[in-house]
Amino acid sequence: MRHGYKVYDSDTHIRPGADTLEKYLSARVRELVPDLESRKVPHRRHSTGMEYDPPYPRSFRLRSGNAVGGWGADVPRVLGEAEPSATARGASGRFMGSKYPHLYSDDWDANGRLHDMDEEGVDVQLLVNPGGPSGHENRAVNIEFMRAQHRFLDDFCSADPYRLKSMIGVHASYIEASVEEIKRWSRSAWAVGVYVGLPIDYPLDHPDLHPIWRAIDEAGLCFIHHSFSQGYPGYRDLWGNPFLGRTASHPWGAMRAMGAFFGAGLLDRYPKPPLCGAGILFWLDPVLGHPNAGPGAIHGLRGGRAAAHHAGVHHERTLLCLDRPPRGRQDGEAGL
Repeated sequence: MRHGYKVYDSDTHIRPGADTLEKYLSARVRELVPDLESRKVPHRRHSTGMEYDPPYPRSFRLRSGNAVGGWGADVPRVLGEAEPSATARGASGRFMGSKYPHLYSDDWDANGRLHDMDEEGVDVQLLVNPGGPSGHENRAVNIEFMRAQHRFLDDFCSADPYRLKSMIGVHASYIEASVEEIKRWSRSAWAVGVYVGLPIDYPLDHPDLHPIWRAIDEAGLCFIHHSFSQGYPGYRDLWGNPFLGRTASHPWGAMRAMGAFFGAGLLDRYPKPPLCGAGILFWLDPVLGHPNAGPGAIHGLRGGRAAAHHAGVHHERTLLCLDRPPRGRQDGEAGL
């Protein structure tokens, strides 16, 4: 709490290392991925820039080959220069805080994370979970890692499930297994929403996703949009600059996600789940609900301007997930 206000940080990240996550993998993974050890990649620096001491922590890299598009995929070019001056791929930022967090608070150190929250005056954090490592050519492997990620989160958040919250991370490539995970974890104190990963060029309003929307609706959870380094409109055309990628990903990705979600009439069919995410509110009124919006702004919506009005009215519900008391606690107590 700061100055009498409860503080909800709704965009923090968690990235269990390979040695941490491996404890939660089923025995089947070793059978499916006999070269699992070679899929562990060492990290010498923390995301804040702090250097690790050897032996360096490792993370799983299941995908073969380099990423295409998005920030970090190319050799970065500084704005105003004709060509990149760097020699290696990647994008790094500069830590802007006054004190570094506990070094493994985004891996296994839940108590260190809670200590940092106490120092910062944060009551509740939402830990962004895209569903764990993925990208393996065998879909069964990705499903096993998704399940392991949720088992890890259940343990990590148990340090204080009313302050450490997260989302159930599922994927459109394995809908049946995703629905099972939603049903398995939806009653957990830490689970406040569902993030749905999508293959490239797979639309959010695809009719095959209805079982996932139905499961979210029945569980009373929210659907969470969060843009990452890839997948948003224009991510393959960033002129080699990570700054442009960062500034484009959240608003562009959110515009497309919200337009598809509302325009397809999903809130009519599944009225319970609110939708929340980064950068999604500022554009709705001028684009979908403003009386001066031209016909091109609403072309392709189910119900035409009625659908636009529906979106304009219901976008306020996107904030409801921030005010949802944890199950088993009294209304008004802190929790996402």
